[in-house]
Amino acid sequence: MAGMLAITYLATYAFLRWRFASRVLKLGAGMPLRPRRGGILQFSTRLDRTAWGKRTAERLRLADLDISPTIFLMGQILLFIVLFIALKVLLGLTTVVNLVASGVGAWLVSNSYLRSRKDHYISAFDAQMPEVALLMGNSLRAGLSVPQAIEVVAERMERPAGPEFARLAYEIRLGMGLEEAMLKMLERLPSEELRMMITTIIIQR
Repeated sequence: MAGMLAITYLATYAFLRWRFASRVLKLGAGMPLRPRRGGILQFSTRLDRTAWGKRTAERLRLADLDISPTIFLMGQILLFIVLFIALKVLLGLTTVVNLVASGVGAWLVSNSYLRSRKDHYISAFDAQMPEVALLMGNSLRAGLSVPQAIEVVAERMERPAGPEFARLAYEIRLGMGLEEAMLKMLERLPSEELRMMITTIIIQR
């Protein structure tokens, strides 16, 4: 069952990514694209811009998944359909019970998958923290300020640390206070290694 769900989800994702790549190639070649009509495409765009869409986009980013909230929702709906059919065939549940069980199952599977991916992302981030601390220390000893040291980390580190510190540097450039930006980063990434480094920087300032 789990294998079937995973294959179905990945197949949907691959198809949608292929459709997107096709449009990019056509644009690069100067080929005309068929104008988008209303309906699901416009709804998808609006959905991504809602509060739910923004929250889901952040969860997907922390899960290191390069998909939009709309595609994630489509995957959940597809999981629901597969579960509904499977439970109907295998267990012969009534329609109402099957709807509830399939909905709960699709929600649990997709959210458990996101949590697992996020845990892996944070573990990878923690593994890079010794190198981040070394870069920060060397930069500060060389006379750079803390924001400048953060820029150095953003430029030299691979993902996930590089993009995360790049986002931190961007928020500081936009005018957010250093301490506020770092605490906001800690909210996104509940990492003990990061917490220790931020606490040390705040105390030393």
